[in-house]
Amino acid sequence: MKMKPCRVAKTLTCAAVLSIFALSACKPADQTKIDQSISGTEWVRPPSLENATWNGNSIRLDGEAEPNGRVVLADPSGRVYAVNAKPSGSFEIELNVPDQGLYLKPRSQVGQEFIDGQGLVFLRPGEHPVAVTLTDGEASYRLAHNNALEAVDSDGAMLIVSGHASTTAIPKLLVNGQPMPVELDGLGHWAVVLPAGTGAALIQLDDKAYHYPGLGAVESGVEFVSDGWRITRKIGDKAVQSTWLPVDR
Repeated sequence: MKMKPCRVAKTLTCAAVLSIFALSACKPADQTKIDQSISGTEWVRPPSLENATWNGNSIRLDGEAEPNGRVVLADPSGRVYAVNAKPSGSFEIELNVPDQGLYLKPRSQVGQEFIDGQGLVFLRPGEHPVAVTLTDGEASYRLAHNNALEAVDSDGAMLIVSGHASTTAIPKLLVNGQPMPVELDGLGHWAVVLPAGTGAALIQLDDKAYHYPGLGAVESGVEFVSDGWRITRKIGDKAVQSTWLPVDR
């Protein structure tokens, strides 16, 4: 099984919204403990999406799954996109994405049973295309690593600022003028968590400035604001999570 190194930065409890931010400095971790007793199968690796390549409204998604396993990406309407993984476990799938965007849930199919992968994938084409894995309470993971600052996630009480360094040099990060320590994992990913309110923040990463717009409203859904996509959704019964995905120009 091909596993990528992943260092968990820290875990904080956000009592104000009864949610937990399990903060990872890299891609969403593979689920290593999944109850498959219902189907009576041995452990099956759920799919993990790793990269995305856009060509207009068409996108190619690459990832890892159970060797020779069946990978299914399902949208909320019930439409599915499926492919078989190679003997190595790698897979790729191409699909067209509507202008308004598309949410997909990665799953492994074993017989008539489905095993969920971690996170929810959001895709949207256009002038500023976005492909991201959203995970409740964790740093979001951009599938096209072309931004130094990849995402800012918030539940209104905590911020997770995450990014990807193209070199081994430690990036200089300031949030509202305050320097923040950054540590890279083996793949160049990093994440920093800090307490914050619902408002906007100035984030400076090396020589670039980003104007984080603050927590969004659930009814806003997906919107382009402050030179980035902001996706706001409910997690659990009451909590809200906003993910802001800046666009480097």
